[in-house]
Amino acid sequence: MPPYYLEKSYVKPFGKYRERRLPGVNSSREALAELSEQHITGVLDVRTENNSFPLTPNHAKNLTVVFEGKDQRIYHVSSRSQ
Repeated sequence: MPPYYLEKSYVKPFGKYRERRLPGVNSSREALAELSEQHITGVLDVRTENNSFPLTPNHAKNLTVVFEGKDQRIYHVSSRSQ
């Protein structure tokens, strides 16, 4: 599910060609560290053409999988610290 179908505001930290959309954020780990500061409540993780999912459940302790499909996972972001 492309994020633009969601009915909420969203931030996409990396584009299709790995272009950066958040200043100073160069990796998924750095983007995850910004979740609480950006008031983000959910994370959409997708498997791309030749790559696995960028995130794993071990990336952040405050992510909980709430949906998992063949090529997508949706995580809820809790307020617990990372």
